[in-house]
Amino acid sequence: MIRRAIAAAALLLVWVASAQAQSQVREFEHAPSPALGHDPVYSLYLPPGYATGDQRYPTLYLLHGKDGNHLEWLHDGHLQATLDGLIAAGTVAPMIVVMPDGGGDSWYVDSKAMGGDGDYETAIAVDLVAWVDHTYRTRPERHFRAIGGLSMGGFGALRLAFVAPFRYQAAASFSGAL
Repeated sequence: MIRRAIAAAALLLVWVASAQAQSQVREFEHAPSPALGHDPVYSLYLPPGYATGDQRYPTLYLLHGKDGNHLEWLHDGHLQATLDGLIAAGTVAPMIVVMPDGGGDSWYVDSKAMGGDGDYETAIAVDLVAWVDHTYRTRPERHFRAIGGLSMGGFGALRLAFVAPFRYQAAASFSGAL
């Protein structure tokens, strides 16, 4: 009887600990964007413990490639499982990751005035960053914000970082279309 009670208590503790330490993914969040004139969609990764704590976190923005979307890093890149493992191993610090939709082939530039897809540079670098810093428990200083991207997103990440070096501490381009 005592063994069963101990086993049940142990299982309960494991369940409670895992419930508190789970990361969270939101695939269809929207942020207001005056630059685009509508609320573009983004995906969001919140680290283990976010839901139950009050800690503030660094933020990483990940941009998708041409003809991709805001789900690319989550589904094709297995971001949640990968980041959960790295955080659990202590390899990286817990962080918030924001994956905006870049309009398929916007190249993350402001192009509305030229008949292009819209002002995605401003929408992401200004509107989305401000929204995320206001809505989530980020560390809003540039020292706690980074940007990266794949292919077209690699181009966009470097471009956004070079255009506004005061906004990001670090930038990465993965197979960037440069």
